[in-house]
Amino acid sequence: MKRYMDLLITKLRGHASKGEAVDLVKWYNFTTFDIIGNLSFGEDFGCLDSGGYHPWVAMIFGSFKLSNYNQAIKRLPRLAPLLRYLLPQSLLKNQREHMQLSFEKAKQRAESGYAEREDFMSYILRHNDEKGMSADEIGENSNVLIVAGSETTATLLSGVTYFLLKEPRIYQKLAQEVRSAFENEDDITILNVNKLQYLLATLNEALRMYPPIPSGLPRIVPKGGEHVDGYWFPENVSWNYSIAIRPTHPNIS
Repeated sequence: MKRYMDLLITKLRGHASKGEAVDLVKWYNFTTFDIIGNLSFGEDFGCLDSGGYHPWVAMIFGSFKLSNYNQAIKRLPRLAPLLRYLLPQSLLKNQREHMQLSFEKAKQRAESGYAEREDFMSYILRHNDEKGMSADEIGENSNVLIVAGSETTATLLSGVTYFLLKEPRIYQKLAQEVRSAFENEDDITILNVNKLQYLLATLNEALRMYPPIPSGLPRIVPKGGEHVDGYWFPENVSWNYSIAIRPTHPNIS
């Protein structure tokens, strides 16, 4: 992960030295897709190196759009035949190709062994005896990992960047915490970053205000309402509403 973080900063510094504007949403996605590709399949997508989306990554974004059509079909059963007819064929094609690539890459990674590196697949294979997962199950899990572990992280980072830039006071306080905690870049590790309470609070608040979910979660508060973590939620409201009305994170001020 550190290698990809370093590469991201190097690329952004290169653009900054030339006075060029960059689309941070794209660069966050380049980074997270490269990381998740490496951890899932043993090789990245080359997005950071090329400064552009790999064709496979473009397919994955199409699958996000398709999920919204599928949600509509599930919630409107009477209109399901018509909605299925209206599904864009290009999105269906992207989904099929994404699934095929996920299974092929997972198979290649599984056949390469696991002793030489630590990643998601190495842990799956290490405990994959007769009670473990089949090849198809490994492929399906790889499909989930590549989607859930990439764009969602980039979306959260995009949201927190947006809110920090809108609130200079919060940004300055966070910058002060980060810059006072580390003397040089080599000190910035996962373990050390997790000690920064204001940074963690900022990320948690961004999760509340900008949840990176590409489709609505099919969950509602039960009849009569319910208390959750000390807060009251009225009946028949969605998960998205419930998270949005929670109070601000207590460490953000």
